[in-house]
Amino acid sequence: MMPKRTNYRAAADRSAATPPRPREHARRTTPVRTTLDLTPELHMDLKQWCNATAVQLRMPDVPLAAVLRQLVQLLAVEDIEDQDHEEFRALLAERVRDRIAEQAG
Repeated sequence: MMPKRTNYRAAADRSAATPPRPREHARRTTPVRTTLDLTPELHMDLKQWCNATAVQLRMPDVPLAAVLRQLVQLLAVEDIEDQDHEEFRALLAERVRDRIAEQAG
């Protein structure tokens, strides 16, 4: 029995004639891990802030991750209905942008 011959040129022409359909990206549902390198001084300042805040709130501790999540929400979430909070978010975002631009120099 003879092996089946494939017309590779015709197959290539057919695949080139039909452009691939764009894939729809599914929204991620699992948390995304992000790492952050801090200088020892900045890490110590952040830990001291967390410890002082824990004392003020009468909590055993305030985790770094919780603080960073709240900061990201303050910067990124724009659907705040309270005008004072919206003004604060805009001011915070502006200050962060200015500092990043200053460091990029």
